[in-house]
Amino acid sequence: MKKYSLFFVVLFLISCNSFNRIDSVFVSDSTAELAITNKKIDSFLEINIRADQDSIYRLLSIAPEADKTTFEFFMKRNSRFYVFQNSEIIYQNIGVQFYPFIQTPSDAHVFYADKNKTLYQLKLSSTDTIKVLFKQAVKYELSAVFELADLQPLLVTPNDYFLPQLEFSLTTGLSDTSYSNVHLLIKDSILVSAEMKIRGSSSKSFPKKQFSIKSRDSVTVNSIALKKAVLYAPYIDRSLIRNKLAYDLFASMSGHSINSFFTYAVINGSYEGIYLLLNHPKTQFKDNVNYVNSNSFLVQIDRCPCPIIHNSKIDGFINPAYIFELPSKPSLIQKTAIDSQLSQFEHALYTNDLSEIDLKSFIDLIILNELSKNIDAYRLSTYLAFDGSKMSIPTVWDFNIAWGLAKHARGFETSGFVINGDNKTYAPFWWQSLWSNPEFQIQLKAAYAVYREALLSNENLTNYIESLETDLAQDNDLNFEKWPLFGKNVWPNKYKSDSYPEEIDRLKEWVLLRVDWLDSQWLD
Repeated sequence: MKKYSLFFVVLFLISCNSFNRIDSVFVSDSTAELAITNKKIDSFLEINIRADQDSIYRLLSIAPEADKTTFEFFMKRNSRFYVFQNSEIIYQNIGVQFYPFIQTPSDAHVFYADKNKTLYQLKLSSTDTIKVLFKQAVKYELSAVFELADLQPLLVTPNDYFLPQLEFSLTTGLSDTSYSNVHLLIKDSILVSAEMKIRGSSSKSFPKKQFSIKSRDSVTVNSIALKKAVLYAPYIDRSLIRNKLAYDLFASMSGHSINSFFTYAVINGSYEGIYLLLNHPKTQFKDNVNYVNSNSFLVQIDRCPCPIIHNSKIDGFINPAYIFELPSKPSLIQKTAIDSQLSQFEHALYTNDLSEIDLKSFIDLIILNELSKNIDAYRLSTYLAFDGSKMSIPTVWDFNIAWGLAKHARGFETSGFVINGDNKTYAPFWWQSLWSNPEFQIQLKAAYAVYREALLSNENLTNYIESLETDLAQDNDLNFEKWPLFGKNVWPNKYKSDSYPEEIDRLKEWVLLRVDWLDSQWLD
């Protein structure tokens, strides 16, 4: 159990000693929107809620005590709200800013268990009444949307952290639209000036955010260059290790480095849990492929809009589409050359010609995708690289709903291939051409047989999962105090494990059943 000087963790309700009183009234849409537009509150009329209303503006009036210099409160996550004092707006959040600035002692962090609310702290210039305006669903009680807070009872003093610490400080909130300036303190000793923003696609909707980091200086931490790095947030993956497991296995298979390490993050004084820091695929590509070749490039298969779209050669399949990664903004000549090379690559696979690809890298990717039953495979977060000679798979990305986690697309089942499964028509047609190629199947099965003797043996897979579990043993309790997910339905999990050991045991059991089924398909 983590050693912590935890005074106590409690969320204050609407009655709070730091404030004399709180009054709540409902106001009409027109008067609320006028206040928002003018950024000023004059007067409001209390109104009754109509029976057919789904949502309503609520106005809170809060009187701070004479010695109160900050206004601390929790607001329902993703809420738009506006704070006024002296009749004028002093803060607004339109629902896309997170991790607002919190003042904490240098030897303490703020710790509170997630309750679907974000903690805010605003400096006050006077003791005049504070007014908070927001729109809420009629069905919600006030306490489900807004709570007063007092930071002092939420402070913890960290002792004996096992994982390294990344502590981010910034004076503005973080968003997913633009980078914010941050100061990053690494392991209590290295101070880095950087930029940071929220990243991801579906993961943006998760309470625990993941981030893109760009340092202004050349800084490397545990072999990870912070010039362009990703701080991945294990949230829906309650094992915390699914991505790390996939990245390390692919690195061992391919010989390409995918350096990553677990850390815990503190953002503006708030403890945010366990993260995985690793290089962005662009950085990995530069490290592993001879990018000095003027003809080399990196593209991604993912959700569009996509600058390159080709016609599918198999009816019922989506048109192959690609996103430029490197060069990220190619010239017209480069675009034409990349487009032509991709067309040549597609045609070669369609006609059973394997000479255009680095065969081993495609085999490694398919083995890993099928071993983990990555239901997003082949159609999302898939990178293709051209080194001036052949097309290859330089890295792998995003396995957080693999390894038996997902309840959709048969992801939890230990049988069945992904490449010809429920989502096959959403992936480029040439995957089917490659899959049906007799020579490719021979080489695939031969490679799998070799991997099963050592790297992918039952013993090695089990031991490696257990080693990752050990790495996190001293820190995962606190992570799940912050994010209490066990025993709950968490999309897209098939199962709702009641504890961390149960989640790890389920993962190990699933992996062994999965390789047993793959053996029946790929071993003679």
